[in-house]
Amino acid sequence: MYNLGSSPVLTNVTFSLNEAGSGGGIYNASGSQATLANAILWGNTPNQITNSAGTAGASVSTSDVQGGYAGTGNLDADPQF
Repeated sequence: MYNLGSSPVLTNVTFSLNEAGSGGGIYNASGSQATLANAILWGNTPNQITNSAGTAGASVSTSDVQGGYAGTGNLDADPQF
């Protein structure tokens, strides 16, 4: 997901096996901030979440993110699709 200048709220979503030049799963560009809850981000290339300079980044909670991601209740465990 290429996020430019917006603040989407994503709940109960899965981003898996995506590939992009920047991001992979989610790319937060210029002034963007995605909020995720109960999400799975796994197997995306090159990264699960990328935050460009000048962004607040992503706010992630109770989610499974490959490689880990700071936030309340997040884990890094193979979802075994």
